[in-house]
Amino acid sequence: MHRSPPAESPTAESPLDVEYLRSWALPDDGDGDKRRRGTVLVVGGSEQTAGGALLAGRAALRVGAGRLQLATDRSVRSTLAVTVPEARVLAYDDRDALAGLVGVADAVVMGPGLLDRSLVAELLALVVDHATGPVVVDAAALGALASASADRPGGRSFPVVLTPNREELQELLAGEAPARPESAAAASRFGATVASFGRVAAPDGRVWCASFPVRGLGTSGSGDVLAGAVGGLAARTGEGVQSACWATALHRMAGARLADRIAPLGYLASELADELAPTLAAVEASPAD
Repeated sequence: MHRSPPAESPTAESPLDVEYLRSWALPDDGDGDKRRRGTVLVVGGSEQTAGGALLAGRAALRVGAGRLQLATDRSVRSTLAVTVPEARVLAYDDRDALAGLVGVADAVVMGPGLLDRSLVAELLALVVDHATGPVVVDAAALGALASASADRPGGRSFPVVLTPNREELQELLAGEAPARPESAAAASRFGATVASFGRVAAPDGRVWCASFPVRGLGTSGSGDVLAGAVGGLAARTGEGVQSACWATALHRMAGARLADRIAPLGYLASELADELAPTLAAVEASPAD
């Protein structure tokens, strides 16, 4: 059972640092089997960008999710099944099978590596209709969400987390120039938690920030890693806000560790995903350890 967040002002930004995260501990599921740690389903990838689904899935496992399932383009299904032997892989053109997996997944990550906007809109609608646990919306799926104003998921019974980059955040706001932080405005607009560039905003107005800069995170696939990390933690916790906060902090801390070990620029998103596990272990270790 996860702890409640520390008390905070509804108007102030809370810092996402090690001390804060330790005060808002993740579930103690270390002795549980893979089902107890949760099943995450990543719906993403295309013939040209299969790596988006791969990176998100790897990140989900690296933050402790118990089981990984990938729904991807049929043209790359076999390749991903071999590249990610830890995952069950199916083609998302089998809509009945996909709907069944969405319905039993503990968390769904929707969008990494998807390019066809009409396909994305169809898959997003299927996910929203069948999901029972947290849904993370990323990449092209954010554009589909912004366009589907009548089908915004804010009133759904499951938590929704949006992980936009700067351009996607602007699209979500439809050109609006809010007085408050853009992530907070988007959270209110869509009734969802928004994690973007080190800041997490909840729909109730709370905001958290990992303020330290990490230049190397501006690289291909970094956003897929963040979305996958949120999904993996959401599969463990069953909710969105804590998962978004932890994933945002871990993503930046992992980047900082790679900057120290490799270089401030030039490390790869795949290295970032793999760095999540030791970063999580370091955060969760007690000061005495």
